[in-house]
Amino acid sequence: MTEKQSTEMDITARQEQKNALENGCLAIGQEMVYREEKTDGEMKIRTITDEVVQYVFENDWFNPELEICITAVFDGNRALLIDAGYSKQAEELKAYFDKLGVTVEMILLSHYHPDHTEGAHVFKAPRLIASRQYHANYIMCSQNWDTAGTYAIPNDIFDEGDEFSFGVHQIRIVGSGGHCRCSVMLHIDETFIHLGDLLMKDIAGDITFPCISRDGSIGGYLSSFKHLESHTDAIALLAHGSPIHLREAKVLLAENAAYFERLTHCTDSRFSEEVRAAYISKGWSFSKWHDINLKFTRKPILKDETDEI
Repeated sequence: MTEKQSTEMDITARQEQKNALENGCLAIGQEMVYREEKTDGEMKIRTITDEVVQYVFENDWFNPELEICITAVFDGNRALLIDAGYSKQAEELKAYFDKLGVTVEMILLSHYHPDHTEGAHVFKAPRLIASRQYHANYIMCSQNWDTAGTYAIPNDIFDEGDEFSFGVHQIRIVGSGGHCRCSVMLHIDETFIHLGDLLMKDIAGDITFPCISRDGSIGGYLSSFKHLESHTDAIALLAHGSPIHLREAKVLLAENAAYFERLTHCTDSRFSEEVRAAYISKGWSFSKWHDINLKFTRKPILKDETDEI
């Protein structure tokens, strides 16, 4: 490389960095550079852009080694929330919003599990929207998993491919069905994709093993990873963990897809443990979820599983 070429590359890199900073975010590797500040309570504020902010709590009672991230998309002093955490977390966030004069007008649920939905009732938002497939998990939440919690019934439903506006923002729904049947990916302005629990990080920042819930599917995971391969310019927002730039996450997506391909061939305990050890060596945490995922190797991957929310 000549000195002139090197200088031109430096100028281009600096311009890209300047443009990213002017837009409020900057990708470095798989991580995003963002502003993060601690409040007087348990909440941290992770500002990705002026209009996309995550409110982070290091207190998932079912899994203490995970963050819970409530994502807000702002249009002036109006907010759309993606997920709502538990009641205690929602109450802290609502009190913070009340001081700022922010009104939550809409809550979209990435899926209907306790750590994403139990706090929704706190905000009394005019619209609480979930996948058409939410009801089975609503029953599980309210009657089995967390009978002491308060679970609101959505007053609106979205389907695969639905699009709608929130102020200047455009939201598009893409079915996932990997983690659970009612899981969705939410495209925001074609710049961000909220992944729900499709990919997760622990509080140390390590990628976790994926986790297939009771009504999830291997096919749903594989189709979701395929979808993300064609959106590598987007920034992935996680419900558990800091954002990832998909351009720098091709290896991560390939590793996840390969994990599920290998999982389908786990016919004995020795091979199963070899697969677990291989991904622990890559730095994955929550290896206990591997045991849960093994139950789905006996579940056929039906063609229409990947097409449903």
